[in-house]
Amino acid sequence: MSSAGTLCATLTALVSVAIIVLRLEPHDALTWLVLVGWIGGVAMQIIAGAKARMRKV
Repeated sequence: MSSAGTLCATLTALVSVAIIVLRLEPHDALTWLVLVGWIGGVAMQIIAGAKARMRKV
């Protein structure tokens, strides 16, 4: 779960940077897709970290 979250967050960050560097005007749907992808990736990383800490206890 952690690796999938890292991949998702990284890909959405890459898309965001590409849009800025290329000075594109993204469609609103792309903006929302990047937002949802980033939030989903970060949430997966947090959940995976919490699960790993629970196993140690």
